[in-house]
Amino acid sequence: MTTKSSIFNYSNTTERILELFMHSCHGRPYKELFPFEQQEARGRFFYALKKQGIEIDEHFILRFQKENPNSFITSMLSTYRSNKDAYMYNRAYKHLVDMLDEKITIVYFNAFGMLGTINTRIKDVKVLSYAQFSDSLQIKHIPKRRRTIYTNLFSPSLTGTVFYRGWVNIDINEITMNATFNSSERSVRESKYMSFDKRYLTDVIKKHGEPMFRL
Repeated sequence: MTTKSSIFNYSNTTERILELFMHSCHGRPYKELFPFEQQEARGRFFYALKKQGIEIDEHFILRFQKENPNSFITSMLSTYRSNKDAYMYNRAYKHLVDMLDEKITIVYFNAFGMLGTINTRIKDVKVLSYAQFSDSLQIKHIPKRRRTIYTNLFSPSLTGTVFYRGWVNIDINEITMNATFNSSERSVRESKYMSFDKRYLTDVIKKHGEPMFRL
């Protein structure tokens, strides 16, 4: 049974969503935006939904789609519901697309859960779907002292990446290892923390300051 309260809540939420979407497009029709402008508008929209704390369930989306069959917003709401971190990847895209060919430093966890770092120049950046995730960040770049373009994909399954402007000299051994024995002949080191421990990133930020953004 539909109550007056549920009707009010739906109408109120819909009104807020439409206002946020219009604001995200700077008052222009979405279909008239260039592709890169649509990507930026999408990122602003996701961020606004997150900031406003708007909760969306499957029933809301089905009703919205029924009442707005040709709206671009329906697919965006489905994306937002399936991947609440989508706004992060769209905001990262906005940062990096304005920094093509500039120097940046990426600090990340490798496949074994240990910290790695890349000094590189961004050549291309995209937000695309990957596996079960609607929004992931793909970066094509040329690392320092290399000529080959490399591709890295950052998705919600690999959280814990920070981006610094410029080439930052980060001593990974200093950040991640403790010396347990030192002599003139040999030294023994062990990891400070377990694999994928976010305290590694905390230590990087303590030493090198706040990054441009993090995923």
